[in-house]
Amino acid sequence: MSEEIWHSKFGLEEDPFGVYDYTIEEERGENYPRIKTLAVQKIVELAKSRTNVILAGKKGAGKTTAMAETAKELGEECFGMIGFRTTADIYNYLWDQISDTESEEERKHLEMQFSCGKLRQADLWFEETNCRYWDCRKRDRCRWITKGEEGHKALKDKWKDEIKHTTVTKRKVKDIIWEINYITRSCPMKRLIVNEILLSKPKFFMNKVYLLDIHDEFLTCQKRRDEYIIEKLVAILQQIGNVIITATNEQYNRLKVSENVARIRKVNFPLPTQDELKEIYVERVRAFQQNKSEPLPFDDSAVQALIIYSHNIPRHFIQNCSDVLFAMREQRRDEPADKDFVMKTLGFRTDMNETDAIGLVLAKLQVEGRVWVKVKEIQNVLEGPEFGVVVSARRLGRRLKNEWKLEHRMNPDSEYKIRP
Repeated sequence: MSEEIWHSKFGLEEDPFGVYDYTIEEERGENYPRIKTLAVQKIVELAKSRTNVILAGKKGAGKTTAMAETAKELGEECFGMIGFRTTADIYNYLWDQISDTESEEERKHLEMQFSCGKLRQADLWFEETNCRYWDCRKRDRCRWITKGEEGHKALKDKWKDEIKHTTVTKRKVKDIIWEINYITRSCPMKRLIVNEILLSKPKFFMNKVYLLDIHDEFLTCQKRRDEYIIEKLVAILQQIGNVIITATNEQYNRLKVSENVARIRKVNFPLPTQDELKEIYVERVRAFQQNKSEPLPFDDSAVQALIIYSHNIPRHFIQNCSDVLFAMREQRRDEPADKDFVMKTLGFRTDMNETDAIGLVLAKLQVEGRVWVKVKEIQNVLEGPEFGVVVSARRLGRRLKNEWKLEHRMNPDSEYKIRP
């Protein structure tokens, strides 16, 4: 079977699961479908209640996507620092927000800060050809002036002239900075100015919800620099509004050493439900199909198996969907993948553990339409050649009741209700 025929079978010109990172999806500019998950609802509720909180969870749990959807939901009530890979990205976003709020009231407030000399540490930019700011790692080799000594003197005089008068505005400060070359994108002086402006509590930034998504690439090294920058920013944001942070469990363990972060309530980031993951699967496929009436590439048993095998982690779920779809293309499979095909493709038989096996058996029985099932029957299927997992009836019953929260009855043998 040709690839063109395979494409026409499901109407897919490309893999709808080929990208599973929010930041990359946004950079590609394609319209990937989003859904309002339980996590989004929870974050919105926390924001409305003005609660400072850190939602910590596993990598790939959908934290960035949930925060982005929350930002859309809250609108002007919040500032969303989402999907940024570096602290420089965060501060450039805040700098733009400061520069773009040029109301008369805000202008006068900033003029007062300049006239009081609160931002005059910025003179260090213009002391000599090299920046003399103490917190800059590149201060000994930074050549930020590109116009020679005359250009340097002109910029220095311009800055001195600006800070002597009460006509200074945020826009003028930004214009001066953009006369310096690209190194200022991550310049710590820029960070200092943003922090001091926020600490001066301009009205536009007061009582807002600050959504701070700690990207997975943050805090990957052992150095404390990024941690220090994040900790200081969080402390400032708590003074002017409320902060909702999403981070991995590992990142939280590193950040909580700071007293400012340790005071913030920690909440486990809620993973999507099975129904939400099924919706993500369907919406992704439909977004890439030429005709919405085309069949879906996986049947219900396959989707259920993929959800269980992925432990409800969206990134793992989408990655596994992509692997199965790739195998279907390689084998020119012209019918939807079922549970057996998924298991064979992803190596369920070799990687099976007790939890996965129980989940798969329950999913299989649900697909068959079963409601009340004897624990002995579930035990026999688990111990069969398909799964090869040996578990006592007592232990199995305890897990079904305590972990899966299944309703139990004696009729006359021990039975569990696997469907609502």
